[in-house]
Order: sequence, then structure tokens, then C-alpha cells
Amino acid sequence: MAEPLGTCLAVIGMAISGVVMWRRRRPTGKGLGAPRRAQDARVTRGVALIMLILAQPRRRDEGFADEDKGTGGHPSTDRPRCVVADLDNN
Repeated sequence: MAEPLGTCLAVIGMAISGVVMWRRRRPTGKGLGAPRRAQDARVTRGVALIMLILAQPRRRDEGFADEDKGTGGHPSTDRPRCVVADLDNN
């Protein structure tokens, strides 16, 4: 129970500290302090094209079992079961 609570508090703390650091470092009287837009539209289009290419979904990893192979699931759940021998009954 403590692990999810700690993770949640860490994420909230990072969000708050990010806002505090931004407010301290931003230029006074200049809005958000974001960089200006690129003057050349080709740069903007090039960056957008690279982002679209990188955002394409990838094929599934070969390590996962496919439905046509008959294993039907994640490799970690398809391991053979361990059988413990009953040593009391010979």
C-alpha cells in the first residue's frame, strides 16, 4: 500500500516543484518565457514530419506469443508449471 502512495506523492511533488522553478526562472514581463516561433516555415514542417514519423505505432515484439501459434498469451504466463513430488507417498 505504501508504494503507490509514495509514487503518487512523488509525481505531485514533481509537478509542484516544476511550476515553482518555472515561476522563479521565467523572464519578468515577457509572458510565458517560451522561445519565439521559427522564422522559416520549412523548419516547422520538418520538425512536424519527424514527430509524425516517430509517433507511428510499432509492430509487436517477436517475443510475445501470437494467436496463430496457439500459446495465446504473454510469455511469462505460458511457462510450464512446476510440479512438486509428494515424497511421503512412495
